[in-house]
Amino acid sequence: MLPDFVEFCGDSLLVGHFLEIDMGYLNRAAGKVLGGPLANPAIDTLRLVKAYKEGNLAVTTATSTSLFPATLKKLSEEFKLPRFKPHDALEDALQCAYLFLFLLKKLNGGQVKTLRQLHQVGRPLLLRQE
Repeated sequence: MLPDFVEFCGDSLLVGHFLEIDMGYLNRAAGKVLGGPLANPAIDTLRLVKAYKEGNLAVTTATSTSLFPATLKKLSEEFKLPRFKPHDALEDALQCAYLFLFLLKKLNGGQVKTLRQLHQVGRPLLLRQE
């Protein structure tokens, strides 16, 4: 199934919540099955939340969990976003999309004006590849 997923993703930007875990699993599996990690750029909404809350839009290497737990549900409540059923793949994806769009608008009002800047602020700290 992994080759089909990689083909589906193509060279698209991947957006998710706490992507360090997901990308770690995906990249380990891709290394074993496909001979290397995914090359897709990725943005982690958890890191965007951290940057937004701290007002720090610089690239950081600190772990993204220092202010959390910050589940999609809690963040959606805090930011008054529509809420979806938790722990359901489609519903979680929709919840994450709303959070991403909210943060995109908030960060765009500050210093983040380009996709490159957004990626620098929101890229996940990937787990070591082994």
